[in-house]
Amino acid sequence: GLAPIANALLVACNQVLASGWRTADILGPGSRLLSTAEMGAAVAEEFASILVQRSLPNALSQSA
Repeated sequence: GLAPIANALLVACNQVLASGWRTADILGPGSRLLSTAEMGAAVAEEFASILVQRSLPNALSQSA
């Protein structure tokens, strides 16, 4: 099913946030600012990395 993919996306979001990156609407002390597009790109890059690490690179095409 889609649970491993959903988990990978959640982990990617959390890792980007744990790295200190934030958009302007959630920016706080000590955070680093990204535009919405940059945040999306950072999450997408981390998500792709996780899919490869977990041997799920074809998971999206197989689930359709």
